[in-house]
Amino acid sequence: MADVKDVRAAILGMRGKVPIEEYEIKGAGVIYIHGFTGQEKANWQKECRKKNGEIDSTLVEPLMFQMCVRDAKGKHLYKFADVPKLMELPAAILGEVTDVCMRLSGMGENADEAIVKNLRQVEDGDS
Repeated sequence: MADVKDVRAAILGMRGKVPIEEYEIKGAGVIYIHGFTGQEKANWQKECRKKNGEIDSTLVEPLMFQMCVRDAKGKHLYKFADVPKLMELPAAILGEVTDVCMRLSGMGENADEAIVKNLRQVEDGDS
């Protein structure tokens, strides 16, 4: 049985180490989709809210795309300012990439609708 200190150190050693998956977008090329850290997930959830606190479901996929898509060295390919342009991508591309990001982040594939619903429940105090 492992020593508690060893387990604690091993878990803390995982900070910032997220799963990464190479992914090809036909007609564009290869991207690297990174899963979220806990902090990145919290930031994504926060940024999906409008100033009045309501959920902006139009941001769920394009914002996740912006946050997860990187180059081979791990550098973000898009900035937050690019999100309005990313909203104009084909829905199939946004959906495929965000499904991978959600899976890599432990949220499960096709979880965006459930996530929006859960964010609304938290907002309404139903959780």
